[in-house]
Amino acid sequence: MAIKNNNLLLGAIYLIIAFFLFSSMGAMLKLAAADLNTPMIVFLRNFFALLILLPWLFYTKKCSLKTDRLSMHIIRSATGITAMYCFFWTISKLILADAILLSYSAPIFLPIFGYLLLKDKINLISALAIMIGLAGIIIVLQPTKGIFDPSALVGVIAAIFASLAMISIRKMSDTEPAERVVFYFTFLCTLISAVPAFIYWQPMTINNLLAMIGAGFLAAFGQLFLTKGYSVAPPGEVAPFQYSIVLFGTIWGWLLWDERIDLIKGCGFLIVCIAGILASKANAKKKRKDVEAEVEEI
Repeated sequence: MAIKNNNLLLGAIYLIIAFFLFSSMGAMLKLAAADLNTPMIVFLRNFFALLILLPWLFYTKKCSLKTDRLSMHIIRSATGITAMYCFFWTISKLILADAILLSYSAPIFLPIFGYLLLKDKINLISALAIMIGLAGIIIVLQPTKGIFDPSALVGVIAAIFASLAMISIRKMSDTEPAERVVFYFTFLCTLISAVPAFIYWQPMTINNLLAMIGAGFLAAFGQLFLTKGYSVAPPGEVAPFQYSIVLFGTIWGWLLWDERIDLIKGCGFLIVCIAGILASKANAKKKRKDVEAEVEEI
């Protein structure tokens, strides 16, 4: 069993596949965003993911859906769907690589909200990661005439709400298995996003529909590979591989829209990725210390 839970190579492969699928989902969403509004995209992405998730949950019967933490699931869904709205809107406004990088900078903000909401101490590595990450984000934003691009700032807001969603998952992880968290998140997000989607509903072409179905499938299978990756290797060791999504997003942007990254922005990408890796490592190290302390107390 120890080998199974410490297969770093297999875990890394699973995560790289997962984030390739997530970057492909982002490309599908950007294609759909050329015609569809953000409320429709958010709803359809969640709806098709739910259609895929429900049969899998009932077939595998991996966990009960009964929960005593509904309020926490609602908080997780509210923060997560806010991040989703911001991310999907950003995808329609920025080049794909920029939107993905800004939205996946959540680990940089995680220590800040961990301190504010959970009273977690910020160690030296985490503080360094925050400062480096914010510097990298400023480089990626590339302020013009002293004014930041509002679209890019919405991407940063997406990362902030994503980090809040991570905090809420952490608070209920002692009783809620991953499958239950994923189900309630997808189900509640589908319900929440149905109202604005209905208000702003617009006709779809067959290409729009295929793009959204594809995004739902890619999201579901990406989540599956992500779960597998974290189940066969220590999360702190494989988490840095999430930044492979920036490379995949850059490639998709170049292939589909001829989007190019200049040297300065490329340096900003690298700095944010390094900061995210540092933050992930610091968080993993803290978790190991917490576990060791609990064992000593027992």
